[in-house]
Amino acid sequence: MKIGILSMQRVANFGSVLQSYSLKKIVESITDCECCFIDICKQPEDQGIELPIIDYSIENGKKSVLKKIDRYIFYRVINRYKYKNQIKIINEFQNKTLLLDDASLSHTYDICIIGSDEVFNCLQPSSWGYTSQLFGNVKNALKVFTYAASCGSTSVTQLTDSLKSNISESLSNITELSVRDKNTYDFVFSLTNRKAMINLDPVVVGDFTSEISANSVEQPEKYCIIYSYYNRFHNKKEIEAILEFCKSKKLKLVSVFAPQYWIKHYAVLNPFQVLSFFENAEFVITDTFHGTIFAAKYAKKYGVMIRESNKNKLEDLIQRLDISEHILKEIGELEKVFAIVDDKKKMKSIESEEYIRTKQYLENAILDNRMEV
Repeated sequence: MKIGILSMQRVANFGSVLQSYSLKKIVESITDCECCFIDICKQPEDQGIELPIIDYSIENGKKSVLKKIDRYIFYRVINRYKYKNQIKIINEFQNKTLLLDDASLSHTYDICIIGSDEVFNCLQPSSWGYTSQLFGNVKNALKVFTYAASCGSTSVTQLTDSLKSNISESLSNITELSVRDKNTYDFVFSLTNRKAMINLDPVVVGDFTSEISANSVEQPEKYCIIYSYYNRFHNKKEIEAILEFCKSKKLKLVSVFAPQYWIKHYAVLNPFQVLSFFENAEFVITDTFHGTIFAAKYAKKYGVMIRESNKNKLEDLIQRLDISEHILKEIGELEKVFAIVDDKKKMKSIESEEYIRTKQYLENAILDNRMEV
C-alpha cells in the first residue's frame, strides 16, 4: 500500500518539518506501507476564484515598521548570514530525512492524508496561493482523509461565495475528518455539516527521544530562548523588558529559528537539536504555535505571548495542553511566569493519552480504507 502525506513539508520552518516527520513516523509504525510526501499544487478548476486580502502585518491594531539602521546593525548583518545557513540546514533535513521527491505529483497513492499544520489556511500568503487540493481535491489518490488539519486564523466569514462553494465541494471527497482546533472544527462544520474529530499536532504526540540523543549540540551554560519569526519581537517595551529580565537572571539571550535584530546570539540548529536546546534552556519566550509545543514538552520554564494573527490556534492549543498559567498577558509578567514550576508529568500524561487517540484514528482510517482500495 502506498500512502502520501499532503502537508507543509516544504516550508522552511522547524514546526512544519517536525510535524511532517512525526506524522510519517506514526503512520509507518501502524502499517507496513510505502509512505512519502505529496507536493502542493494548483488545480485547473481553481482558476478565477476570488480571494479576499487579509493584512497580517497589523498586530494588535498597529502596523509594524522596522528601522534598517540602528545600534543593532552589526547583529543584523551577521545574523542575516547565519539565517541563510539555517535555511540550508532545514532544506537538508527536508531532502535527506523527509526524502522529499520532486516527482511525487506523478505518483498514484492508495491513501492521501492531508495534514497536519495549516493546510486549510487558504487566506495565508503562500507560494501556491489557494488550491482545492488541500481540501480534498487530490486526483492522484484513491482515498483521502485528514489528520489534525488547521485553518489557522481563517474563518468562514472571510470567504467569498465562490471560495465557500469550491471548498465545500472539495471537502466532500474526504472520508474521515480530523482537525486540530475548535476554529477549524467550526470552519469544517459550517461548510459541510460534518463533525470532525479533534486531534493534537503530530509534534505533541510524537516521541523524539532517540532523535534528540543522536543530535547533540554545544549549548551555553545558562540561557533564555526567544523563539519566533524573523524580527517579530520588535516592540520597544517588549525588548527592554526581556533584556532587563535576562540581565537580572544572568541569562544569555539566544534567538532560535529566526533572528531578532536586537539579539546578538543566534543559534543555527537542525530540527532535532532545537528540541535539545529547549530541553536545556533556563527559560523560553515564544509567540508561535510550535514554539509553544516545544516549550510545553521540553522546557524547564517558559512564557507564551499571544498575537492577534495567531490567537485562534494558540489559545486553543494552550487550553488543550492545560498550560494557561504560562501565558504572558503582558511583558511585565516575566517574573511571575518564570516562578512557575512546570508539571512535566501532566504533559507526559496528555502526550500519552493523545498518542493513543491519534493511533486509533489513523489505524481505523488506514485499515478501513485499505480494505476498500
